[in-house]
Amino acid sequence: RLQSIDISLSTVVHLAQYLPALAGKTFVISVLDGSSLVSSLFAEGHYALTNRTRLLAERGTPEAAMEVTNMISSMIQFNRAQQRDTALSAIYLCGLGEADGALCGMISSALNAPVAPLPDFPEIQADCNGYHLGALLYPTGNLLRKGGGRRG
Repeated sequence: RLQSIDISLSTVVHLAQYLPALAGKTFVISVLDGSSLVSSLFAEGHYALTNRTRLLAERGTPEAAMEVTNMISSMIQFNRAQQRDTALSAIYLCGLGEADGALCGMISSALNAPVAPLPDFPEIQADCNGYHLGALLYPTGNLLRKGGGRRG
């Protein structure tokens, strides 16, 4: 029986607030989903902005890497324009496939910022082989209850 429906942005915000390791930090979570890219900026642990775009170039190409870099760069510029004193502590990428193998390094070099796949956090565990939070961000976030714990 269907109990609720949530939008992807709400899921990302809820997940970021759920994880103690992200509390008070300034970071970007970027989700690659097919040819879509959704990037959310969190400033000092609070949601600040989301940008959504469609990638024109094929994933795994230098052109696609440049598109992702430009999107994240706009998030960094927005954070600076808000006259916040905190620089980004991390840029997390989700939804990476085999073709995206060098993407983190390319973006990190271009922006001189730490870029990595979203790590697995000890607060979220799954009883299945091959589970990675960055690959299953939306379903995982939807299974979390506000205030902690899993949904029924």
